[in-house]
Amino acid sequence: MLVSLAPLTPAVRNKIMEEDKLIFGGHLVAFIDILGQSHQLKELYKIKWWEDRIGVKDILSSTYGSVLKLRKDMSTIIETFSKPSTEKQLGQVIPQEIRDVYNKATKTKIITQNVSDSIILTVQLQIIDSIIPLRSVFGVLGGIGISMMTALNRGFCFRAGIEFGPCVFDKNSNEVYGSALSESVSYEKKADYPRIIVGDHLFEYLNDFSKLKEGSELYNINAAIAKRCLGILSKDQDGLYCVDYLGKRFKETLGSVDSSPMIKGAIQFITKQLDEHKSDPKIHGKYLKLKNYFESKRDVWGRELINF
Repeated sequence: MLVSLAPLTPAVRNKIMEEDKLIFGGHLVAFIDILGQSHQLKELYKIKWWEDRIGVKDILSSTYGSVLKLRKDMSTIIETFSKPSTEKQLGQVIPQEIRDVYNKATKTKIITQNVSDSIILTVQLQIIDSIIPLRSVFGVLGGIGISMMTALNRGFCFRAGIEFGPCVFDKNSNEVYGSALSESVSYEKKADYPRIIVGDHLFEYLNDFSKLKEGSELYNINAAIAKRCLGILSKDQDGLYCVDYLGKRFKETLGSVDSSPMIKGAIQFITKQLDEHKSDPKIHGKYLKLKNYFESKRDVWGRELINF
């Protein structure tokens, strides 16, 4: 049965209803792409891949191996970040009479689609009894942020674009199609270097909910979670919003988790890439931007830790 999250024209409504498994409405879509894969895969042409099992294994370990690690890490991390916010995190009490509604809405499924060395995450932003599944939005933003730190520590990196907009989700193929996907892919390319771009529509969506002043507990909870999402975003030098995974608010979100080992590993990886690509201005410049981002967060993590 069609679950409509936004008004449809009669012609479109009739067409979609014939399909029976399509959901149209507002979706959050994140597009994540691992960098350097195509360059590494070209190495397979330089060996006798039809008989050199050791050579093939080495190349696939650093390429497809990274893909599998990111998929596993991201799935686990996002699941953790998507858990319902506690009263302490929200800064307010959740009345007993709305707990069931709150818990139901915060369990909105984040759908994953793996495509080669890319990952597509989708959240159907359907209103459930006056609650928006903003905790799932926070799960995507925070989960991808932590996944970036994890990936850099493991010795690879990615770019990501995240946007909100109208889409059709096909339950048959687990596939999303629409504006949010198109825009998230565009933002991934605009990212240029390893960073996580958040689109203007998603930022405005969160900003609107953060300003809700209706007074009811449900509206207050929506606003509180929206503010948590905005708190881990920042505007970069080029005017694009990014997930600020080394920022103060993000660090506070991590609580007692010690991220120092991951940051040290990331710095070692960035330093290695800068050295290996010093003769390639284009690639070297991308890692230099990433280094600059880390160095800009010395006031949060300390100069002893962020030391290139």
